[in-house]
Amino acid sequence: MKSVDTDEIKVLVARVREHMDQGKLSTLGWVIRHPGQARSVVHWLRRLPRTTIAPSADPAGDVLRRRFGGIGLLGTGRHAQAALVLPPTAEQYWRGPKRKVFRNKMAAARRGGMGWRPLAREETAEVLQVLCRQLGWDRDPRSAMEDVLEVPLESTMASAAFSADGRALSVCLAVASGDVAQIRWSMSAERGPARWAAFAALLEAARARDVTTILVGPMIGRASEDEYFQRRLGFGPSNIVLAPEVSPAPAAGTGLLLVRQLVGARR
Repeated sequence: MKSVDTDEIKVLVARVREHMDQGKLSTLGWVIRHPGQARSVVHWLRRLPRTTIAPSADPAGDVLRRRFGGIGLLGTGRHAQAALVLPPTAEQYWRGPKRKVFRNKMAAARRGGMGWRPLAREETAEVLQVLCRQLGWDRDPRSAMEDVLEVPLESTMASAAFSADGRALSVCLAVASGDVAQIRWSMSAERGPARWAAFAALLEAARARDVTTILVGPMIGRASEDEYFQRRLGFGPSNIVLAPEVSPAPAAGTGLLLVRQLVGARR
């Protein structure tokens, strides 16, 4: 199968997303006016690999089922989400030319004296607070994050990268349940390898919890820097399907909402 991240599809999906920002009727209008281009997007979506996830029956699992439930307009699952399916061992993940950029970033982090690790429940709020102060936030980080996470901050799968003197440089927060985790928020106080190091620590946390699939959100229509970062980590666009034993959330019931699912629901 040819590469799924063709320039043509990127342009088409970006156009659809522009109309999504203007409302569902505008999106439907674009599809009606450009049926050939819409068919190209549909064909691309149908050819994406399916990734099956199995959240547990807990509050975090409820969040993930709401986010990824439903079969989508094409019956293929939640469309074009950024998915990383971890191989059985860490060694298999890190080796090979596809992880070369990531390995180089981690080598730079080590040379700079940086440290990284999963965060314990009791320290997550404090580390987040330190980072947010560096970012100049004037709002309460806990309240802001729990609105995004939809679960208590202490129940997240969290990781961070630190400077040589112990200052928090980057934090990554994910909602995890069963065999799947979704990154809901990540931020760095400065440019450089800290972002990569925080994700390396999240990988450690994922393996400790037997998480085999990490998701981010729609992989299309994103900033080029984010897309580059995701691809170097091993994420690829995939249609997400809930495991059969888990009852999926009801799919959207109107045609206009289904059009929105064509390019993946927004966060």
